[in-house]
Amino acid sequence: MSLHSAPGAVRLPEPSLAHRSFSPRSKGHCTADVVIDGRRLHLESHTELMALLCLWASPGVVAVREQQLYEWFDHDGVVHEHFFDLVADFADGTTVAYAVRPVARLSLRYRKEMEIIRQQAIAEGAFDDVRFLTERSFDAATRHNAALLQGSRHPDPDVDAAARDVVRGMSGTATIGDLRGRIGRGGAGFRAVVRLVGAGVLAPLRHERLTSSTLLLKKDHFQ
Repeated sequence: MSLHSAPGAVRLPEPSLAHRSFSPRSKGHCTADVVIDGRRLHLESHTELMALLCLWASPGVVAVREQQLYEWFDHDGVVHEHFFDLVADFADGTTVAYAVRPVARLSLRYRKEMEIIRQQAIAEGAFDDVRFLTERSFDAATRHNAALLQGSRHPDPDVDAAARDVVRGMSGTATIGDLRGRIGRGGAGFRAVVRLVGAGVLAPLRHERLTSSTLLLKKDHFQ
């Protein structure tokens, strides 16, 4: 949906695909609304927010949705509802459901219950796997880079074109700061380089926080 049809119109995000709603306000924990790939997602904790951003930045993930309902039955045959915090679709066709929870709340009882849910969900073909995500699932560099990619996601056509021209003539390695200097657009050039990292055109030489001093290598497929 766009506010108007003129070039450069603001496009409003598509509604959430969540199977349940929740209050956007809380005095006891973080809540957030995030737009991923043009769709609004609701998050109920900072751990969920970081898990979402890190998943979306992961290679091969093509779609993410939140609060997805799955019905399971216990040993007495009683049917229960479980809402997976995140579900990710991958380019290879697999779908993985995630339970996002702080390590301190991963009780033995909860883990046993989730194992029952996992076995049923996989057996029924609802998901290809069910996994836990906690505050320890992603290191500091991964969290930093995921947030940076999300913050740099909006295209800037002129700067992006200049960045691609610079990278097209690149040989060997170069730092983000070097490329930004060649682009000549300051912070906009930095964000354009980050977008090329997110697009898989450039890759850091080492796993580290993306900064001006990060060494990048051009992928072979980009000409």
